[in-house]
Amino acid sequence: MRLPLSALGMQGEFVLATPWTFACFKCKGGAKAYFHGGLSPQELLVPVMILSPSSRPAAGPPVGINWKLIPGSQKLTTRFFSVQITGVNSGLFDIASPKVRVELRAKGKIISRAVSASYGFEEATGDVALRNDGSDSKRIVPNTVTLMITEEPDQKSVGLHLF
Repeated sequence: MRLPLSALGMQGEFVLATPWTFACFKCKGGAKAYFHGGLSPQELLVPVMILSPSSRPAAGPPVGINWKLIPGSQKLTTRFFSVQITGVNSGLFDIASPKVRVELRAKGKIISRAVSASYGFEEATGDVALRNDGSDSKRIVPNTVTLMITEEPDQKSVGLHLF
């Protein structure tokens, strides 16, 4: 039997075809005959589940990393300054390898730009993609980043910032 969906209060061009009695579809074969007795609940009902998180994930850099920055020297004596970056994940679960940026700032003004790194340096952005240690996934492999001083600071101290 063909029943248009409009008869069920639904609009559209689709139709619903279903047998109304047992054994509407028969196949030859004696004891191995195939019978189909209409629609079963498994054929009519489609379970749908909508999951909504109870809170949004925190945006920004991964939390739970204890960073360690080791400057190559305590003073700016040339146009180049190096700093070694390493870290340890203090969280329970492994994290994806972070991407970081290092800057020297004087009075809030950026006075340097990254020009190289031991690994993972992206020349276009100056970012450095760090990687987890293969033998200990909680540790970040140390990476030395070289910064070029682009402006002479007009004060005696500068700040080293990791983003």
